[in-house]
Amino acid sequence: MTANPASLPEILKQVSTWLDRSQPVGRLTCTSSAAAKGLRTATGHLHVGAIQATCLRALRTGLVHASIPDLQILRIDVSGDRAADRYCRQEIDDAMFQLGRCLLQAHSLSQLRVRLASFDEDLNRVRLSHSSWQALILGLNGIARFKRLKELELSYITIKEQQAVELHQEMDWLQGLRMLHRRPTLSHHRAEEGGAGAPQQRTFLDTLAQLSELEALWLTHDEIFGTLLLKFAPVIGRLKKLRLLDLTRNHISKQVMLTMADAVSKDVQILGGDSQTFYFN
Repeated sequence: MTANPASLPEILKQVSTWLDRSQPVGRLTCTSSAAAKGLRTATGHLHVGAIQATCLRALRTGLVHASIPDLQILRIDVSGDRAADRYCRQEIDDAMFQLGRCLLQAHSLSQLRVRLASFDEDLNRVRLSHSSWQALILGLNGIARFKRLKELELSYITIKEQQAVELHQEMDWLQGLRMLHRRPTLSHHRAEEGGAGAPQQRTFLDTLAQLSELEALWLTHDEIFGTLLLKFAPVIGRLKKLRLLDLTRNHISKQVMLTMADAVSKDVQILGGDSQTFYFN
C-alpha cells in the first residue's frame, strides 16, 4: 500500500514531530527527494519538533537549519566540567545572542531549558554580556506573547538585581530582529525612546510575569541573592499554573525562602531550600 503523494509532505511533517532529536530528521531528508521536500519548509529549514544540544556548535547549527516556528522543545546543556567542555566568553555570548533572536519566532515552544557552563576557558565565572542578556530577554518577551511555554530553565546564568529590573523595549519579532541585529546598547535604547507612540518597556521580572502557562521554573546556580528573590516573589506568585520552582545553589537565606513559600500557591513545590551556598543578609 502506498501513500497518496499529495499527502506525503503532511505525513513526513507529522513524523518529524514524533522525533525528539533533530539529527534523525536530517537523516530522513537524505533518503529521497520526496522526503527532503516534505521535511523542509519553503525556505529550506527542517521541520523539527525538538533540539537537544550539549555543545554550542550543535546549538548554533540547529538554530540555523531548523524551522524555529515548528520547534516545541529546546534543551541546551553545556554545563560539563571537563576542560574540553569550556568555551571562551565570546562563544557563549554569541550563542545566547543567536538564541534570543530565534526565540522571537518560536511560536510553538513549550519547553526551554538552558544550562550554561560554570566557567569559561580561563576559569572565570561565566557572565553574559549586556547585549546577549538583552537578546535573551527580548526573546523571552516574544515567547510570552505566544502563551505556550510550560517549562523554563535558566541555570548557570548569573542574574544580578540590576539585570532583573533593567528596562527593555517591548517590540514585535520583526522589530526585535532589526534591533538585535544592531546589538544596541542601553544608551541607544534610551535615545530612541520617548514620544506618545513609544513602545512599552519591560524588565525581566515583567517578562516572567507574562509567562502565564508556566508550570515549572528552574533558576539554579544563578547567584541570586535574597534581596532579588523578594522581588521575584510577587511575580512568581501570579503564575497560577506553576507547580515546581527550583532555586538550588543560589545565595538565599532560609527566611527569604520561607517568604517565597508564603507568596506562592500551596500547590507549588519549592526545591533548593537546603542546597544554598553562602548568602548575605
